[in-house]
Parts: sequence; structure tokens; C-alpha cells
Amino acid sequence: MAKRIEEASLDLYDNLVLAIKKGNTIDALKKADYHLERLKIYNRFSKDMKLLSFRQYEYLSKNLDEIGRLLGGWIKSLK
Repeated sequence: MAKRIEEASLDLYDNLVLAIKKGNTIDALKKADYHLERLKIYNRFSKDMKLLSFRQYEYLSKNLDEIGRLLGGWIKSLK
């Protein structure tokens, strides 16, 4: 699970950097949104598998939701 979370996190970050540096911003942001969804699912799986405490799950969920709101706002501003 740790490897999948690490990969999804790095993929999310890579796509954000790509959105900043390249002209094809909307596609990179949509890919970043996909990887953010993966992180949310992995967070839930980690809690269900008792790899995270509820407090850890809650903390990460709040931060992933905030990232999602920021990412959604960025995507919306480009349309």
C-alpha cells in the first residue's frame, strides 16, 4: 500500500509541475485529479486495513479534500 500511495503522490506532483511548465494545462490537471482520487481511495483502504488510525485517516482526508478544492478551482478557472 505504501508503494501505491508513493506512486500516486509522485504522479500527482508530476502532473502539477507539468501543468505549470507546459501549455497543455487542462490535460495535466485532469490527470492530477485522477491521481488525487487514487490517493483518496488508498487512504480509505489503509484505514479499512487498519494501517492508519482514524485520526491519521481524518487528517489526510481533510488535506486531500482541500487539495481537491484547489485543483478544482484551478481547472474551473481555465474553462
